[in-house]
Amino acid sequence: VPGQSTRSVPLAAPTRFGVYGLDVTWGDGQETQQKRLSYAYMAPAGPTPGRGRGFLFGINAHTRRFPPEEQRLEALAAGLCGIKLIRHNACWRLVQPTADAPRDFAQFDQHFELFEQQGIESQIAFGHVPDWAVDPSWAPFNPDYRGRGNSRGLPFPNLDLFADYVTDFMRRYRGRIRFAESWNEPDLLAFANFPVEDYIRLMKAFYPAVKKGNPEAQVMTGGFTCLTMTSPDRTSHPDHMAKCLEEARGFYDIHAFHGHGHHSHYYPQVLGLHELHRRLGLQVPWWPNETAISAINIGELAQASGT
Repeated sequence: VPGQSTRSVPLAAPTRFGVYGLDVTWGDGQETQQKRLSYAYMAPAGPTPGRGRGFLFGINAHTRRFPPEEQRLEALAAGLCGIKLIRHNACWRLVQPTADAPRDFAQFDQHFELFEQQGIESQIAFGHVPDWAVDPSWAPFNPDYRGRGNSRGLPFPNLDLFADYVTDFMRRYRGRIRFAESWNEPDLLAFANFPVEDYIRLMKAFYPAVKKGNPEAQVMTGGFTCLTMTSPDRTSHPDHMAKCLEEARGFYDIHAFHGHGHHSHYYPQVLGLHELHRRLGLQVPWWPNETAISAINIGELAQASGT
């Protein structure tokens, strides 16, 4: 771009721990723009060597979307924050863009190594199948659904092809991946525009596929979003999560749950999850493997304090 330039402005190290704001103004002589940035100065909580034990402090990240240097900095920052687990998508279409293409895991080899250098292991979520691996009989549960970006929601995979990829992936990284998640938010049409019965079939195919490639791995349900779903235009079943937990019993080791929002909204969901496990007689743990209070409306300090 004509006239484009980069300029670095060194900042003095803060004298006290805390969160700092930075007001930035820049222009090209014709137009001026302003933005407020923030950063924190804290005692590092890591990195710490080896796998985490007990409670695992983790994050969700889409690191591969960024240039290599930004990926390195993100891994470094995660390590300094004490992160021990990072959740990625298995990105089948990047590994094998066409049916006849050999699988190329180079991106994952580099990616896992990048975080493992910081003492961080990876939790893998499967889904987002390439077009050539969609079940040819799939038809959208709700053909009129339109989500973000006018998306029709993700399709149902050919289970034989899907299971083969899962086994291959888990076998390649045996000893490095302990946790494998069967889908992302399968109770939302945005991520699974197919009937709940199909997702139950997928769970029953996913479990043996993971164990075949890596018998030591723990199989997670897809991260469900709600105890119940009252909006029929967003889900294929109002009790999607409970139905899957009941009918796919024995085909998961961990119940994954996604809940977002303020503590006053989240706490009743925790009670509801415990009651659901009691009612179904489940003997597996549930994990909040994606959850947050958004900083959009309340700011980063309120987000950090949880208030």
